[in-house]
Amino acid sequence: HKGTDFPSLKNMPEKEIDIIFIGSRFEIKGAKEVLFAVNILKQKYPDIKCLMIGRYSRFDYDYEKYIKENNLQNNIMIIGNTPHDKVFEYLKKAKIFVNPTHIEMYSHTLTEAMSIKLPVISSDVGGNPELVNEKNGFLIKSTDFNALAKHIDFLLQNPEIAKKMGEQGYKLVKKEFSETQMIEKYIKLYNKFLPENKKITI
Repeated sequence: HKGTDFPSLKNMPEKEIDIIFIGSRFEIKGAKEVLFAVNILKQKYPDIKCLMIGRYSRFDYDYEKYIKENNLQNNIMIIGNTPHDKVFEYLKKAKIFVNPTHIEMYSHTLTEAMSIKLPVISSDVGGNPELVNEKNGFLIKSTDFNALAKHIDFLLQNPEIAKKMGEQGYKLVKKEFSETQMIEKYIKLYNKFLPENKKITI
């Protein structure tokens, strides 16, 4: 896997974003499910805030139209592709990271969210179950926006549990998916096949 950075968690900003979603391609990454879940949650949380980062095509789905038709302009903000350091700034301001992707191998954005100590809700596709368990978040079916809304509601209602999940996710990523861990694992793998005089040492 690609190793994960661990930004400083000192002087964390106020948590002004309830839900954050990041997807380089909205349709595949489950952006529609996020819209539908927020529309459900708005009935209970009229001021809920969701930030969606990435890009989309109206040939896939007209997200802005859905937002307007359902009066979600004050609840959902979509911004385009964003510099990496700015993404971390937004993650630090968020309470919950959602990743209802339809296709995935290894989600680097998921480990980055966990490095900020965010509880996560992710689909159970690809390598996501390797990262998400009952201690650090929730796994759902990728198209089940009702389950997504249910788990977001639970985390908003239970901030102490959400905090503990975030701590557990941080510990997992720090132990298994940090840059240091990944470098060591790659070196061990390469050394299995290299002759003695070519083995890598650090």
